Amino acid sequence: MSHKSASRFAFVSSGTPDAKAALESLSKRYGQASLEEADIVVALGGDGFLLQTLRETMGTGKKVYGMNRGTIGFLMNEYRAGALPERIEAAVAETIRPLEMQAATAEGNTGSTAYNLSAHGPILPLDAPLLALTPVSPFRPRNWRGALLSDKAVVRFDIREPQKRPVNAAADHTEVKGVTTVTVRSSTSMTATLLFDPSHSWNERILSEQFRY
Repeated sequence: MSHKSASRFAFVSSGTPDAKAALESLSKRYGQASLEEADIVVALGGDGFLLQTLRETMGTGKKVYGMNRGTIGFLMNEYRAGALPERIEAAVAETIRPLEMQAATAEGNTGSTAYNLSAHGPILPLDAPLLALTPVSPFRPRNWRGALLSDKAVVRFDIREPQKRPVNAAADHTEVKGVTTVTVRSSTSMTATLLFDPSHSWNERILSEQFRY
């Protein structure tokens, strides 16, 4: 990637002192484009901020390259100011399809579609055609540990006695109260693309996490 194309970087910061300083330094060095004009969005912060950036750029076709300026950086590349266009040119692209949630209430309303990029269950390789269905404090059976499903599966939850036991459904920052039915599936239209340094790809990180002890 030539230095000329670096003017199409959009640097975004989590707002911490380290991230703000990095944004100022990098934008002076490589130029700063708007999010609308940029081809590459460089997210400076931790994993939480990277997920926020992915939500904001979802479906736009823009690629996101994260550099760690936060306390957690499993999804982030190492921060280095030099040779950024060359690093991005050599980066490995990983495209993911987020989960889509639709929730209906007793009044027949449908909640806003939301995308959940966070998983609290098994760690799955990116090329595994699976969805993880993971319980949180299951009531019955108490020892149920969830299931692995095809990534083409559609999961529907029908709420029993919703008037007696109200249920809320949440995905990312979207919450729908008093739901009667919740449907979850992999999005067929929305994608997000992350860029990783080839020396430390996402698949390698997932394998390391699986076998860490």
